[in-house]
Amino acid sequence: MSLAIFDLDYTLVEGDCESLWCQFLLEQGMVDAAFVNRIIDYYVEYETGKADFRAYETFLMESMAAMDAAALTRLRAAFLERLRFRLRPYVVRWLNWHRNQGNRVLMITATNAFLARPVAELLHVKEMICTEVELREECPTGRVLGSSIPYREGKVALLEAWLLQWNQNLRDSWGYSDSYTDLPLLQRVHNPVAVTPDSNLYIHAVEHGWDILT
Repeated sequence: MSLAIFDLDYTLVEGDCESLWCQFLLEQGMVDAAFVNRIIDYYVEYETGKADFRAYETFLMESMAAMDAAALTRLRAAFLERLRFRLRPYVVRWLNWHRNQGNRVLMITATNAFLARPVAELLHVKEMICTEVELREECPTGRVLGSSIPYREGKVALLEAWLLQWNQNLRDSWGYSDSYTDLPLLQRVHNPVAVTPDSNLYIHAVEHGWDILT
């Protein structure tokens, strides 16, 4: 059984789930413009590879922890209905192709568990590695869990631990991602695929003869 690994943001979804969620909260009057501007600052740091991802997730989780739990749960349900229309059909087809081939499908994303797990359920993906956060009655407490974040080399470290736990290997494996920050992971799989890649990943994919999906 081969392993097919999928990134989430800008790969399976058109956009970044956490960024879209923050915009949604702004629309609903749950946060203010200052909150969104701070999130944008974090994303600028992410694009340059200098993000303190744990600090960013802590800021996001603490903000949600201050909200009414029942209202937050209802908002997430409404957000997920909207997110359905941002799933990339051509990438989802490849995910389903792997599933139909009997391959094991694993999602690896830096997106937090509060959002990532229900998105995985939308896609019928049962196995995933994401940023683990403490949830109480399905709502964030503000605490980020674990010693590693699935971001850049952290994705590889967590993948290696997952492979060991499940006695899985990367023989004939596949990996799908849009971002150059996922290069360490894509270089580990047998069949790397760049999905609507950013400029740096596109150049690397062309130079190394990788498949490119657009």
